[in-house]
Amino acid sequence: MVTIEKRKNIFLSASIPLPERDVKYIGTADIIAIRDAVIALTTVVLPHHRLIWGGHPSITPLIYYVMERLNLNIQEHVTLYQSRFFEKYFPEDNNKFENVILTDNINDDKTQSLLYMRNKMLDESEFSAGIFIGGMEGVEEEFDIFVEKYPNALVLPIASTGAAAKMIYDKKLSGENKNERLLKDYAYMSLFQELLIKKYDYFMKRKVFYSFHFDNDNWRAGQVRNMGVVEGNQPVSGNKWEEVKQSETSIKKWIDDNLKDKSCLIVLIGEKTSERKWVKYEIERAWELGKAVCGIYIDRLENSSGEQSLKGKNPLPSYMPIFETKYRSSKYAYNDIKNNITNLVEKAIQVRKIYR
Repeated sequence: MVTIEKRKNIFLSASIPLPERDVKYIGTADIIAIRDAVIALTTVVLPHHRLIWGGHPSITPLIYYVMERLNLNIQEHVTLYQSRFFEKYFPEDNNKFENVILTDNINDDKTQSLLYMRNKMLDESEFSAGIFIGGMEGVEEEFDIFVEKYPNALVLPIASTGAAAKMIYDKKLSGENKNERLLKDYAYMSLFQELLIKKYDYFMKRKVFYSFHFDNDNWRAGQVRNMGVVEGNQPVSGNKWEEVKQSETSIKKWIDDNLKDKSCLIVLIGEKTSERKWVKYEIERAWELGKAVCGIYIDRLENSSGEQSLKGKNPLPSYMPIFETKYRSSKYAYNDIKNNITNLVEKAIQVRKIYR
C-alpha cells in the first residue's frame, strides 16, 4: 500500500453510449469491453492510488462494485463529482459514496453546468494520468480539457472500447503516445498494470541529484529532498565534506560519483545560485554525462528563520525545463513544488532525448 503522500490522482472519463444519441459513438462501442475496462482499472488503481471521475449512471455502480469487493476505504480512494443540474436523476449508488462533490447548476443550462463541473473537477486536484473509456461527446470534451490543464500527464484512451475513446486515439493522440495495446489488448488488468501502475513505480524510483547554493539554501533544499517524491542524493556529512573539498579534483570526483546512477540533475534556484562555481560545473557535467537537467525556483520556501528570499537568476539554458510556483505563501509553494516534481523530471528526460 502506498502512503497517502505518494498516492496519485487518476482521472477517469467513461460512459456507455446511448443508442438514441449520436450514431458515430454507438456504432463502434463495445459495451462489454467498456464495463470490463472500468472494472479492471478500478481493481488495479484503488489499492494504490485515488480515482476521480464525473458521475455517470452506467459507470458509478461498476466502481462501487469493485470498492465493495476490495473492502477499501471509499473516502481515501475515490472522489465523485456530480452537477446539480442532474440532481433529479442522481443514481442511488451516489449515496454509497462518502466523498461526493456537488457542483452548481449554472443558469439551469446543461452545457454551462457540465463545463463548470469539469473545470472544477480538474482544477481541485493534481492529476498524474487520465484514462478515457468508451463514451460520447462528454469524454471527448473531458479529454480536451484534461490535456490542456495537464500537458505532461499520462493519457490512455482505451481505443479497444470503441466510441469516443477510439476517436481520441485515432484523431487526437500524438504519434509518440500511441500504443497498439490500447487498440487491440482486451486483457485490461495486465494492460493497466503495465501502462499505468508499473509506469508510476518507475517514476517513483527516479534518482536525482540536487544542485544548490549550500550556504543560502541548504534548509530549503532539505525541504525539497524531504518531499520524498523522487529519490535525491543524501546530504554530505561535515567530516566527509572536509575530505572532499581538499582539492578541485576531489570535488569533481565526488560530483561525478554522485551523478553516476542519477536520471536527472535538479537545480534548486535561489537568490545567488547562478553565481556558484560548483553549481555551474554540476550543470555542465550532468549534461556531458547524458543526464536530464531541470530547475525549480525555491525562493518562496522559507529558511530556518522563516524567511523567504529574493528570486535569483536562472542559470540554465532556455531549453532546459523550469518550474516556478505561482503561490506567494511558503506553505502553498511547498505543496505546489511537491505536486510538480515528477512531471518536471519526466519533461526534462524527454528534452534530454531530443538533444542526444
